[in-house]
Amino acid sequence: MNKARQVLAMNELNASRFSVGLHTAVAIIAGYIPTMLGTDLAMAAGIVLLIVTGMVAKKMANRKETKWWLSNGLALYLLVWFVAGIYFYNTGLLA
Repeated sequence: MNKARQVLAMNELNASRFSVGLHTAVAIIAGYIPTMLGTDLAMAAGIVLLIVTGMVAKKMANRKETKWWLSNGLALYLLVWFVAGIYFYNTGLLA
């Protein structure tokens, strides 16, 4: 029984790691989007990417709870998206 709990805990940890990694990578891409689309469409594209990424992460991790997605995806996505946008703007990659 103890072995089964360890396997279950490891699967939950791997699902969280997958979600965090996926949301981080997509948020960096979303931070770079204004260079291609302009700032008007970038906000809409970032939100669409957030929703699609959340659906993919929940499906891949076999999770249904919104609370899990809020803690393992949404908060990190918004933070990284904001930081990446500032970084690309300050380095001159955004005109």
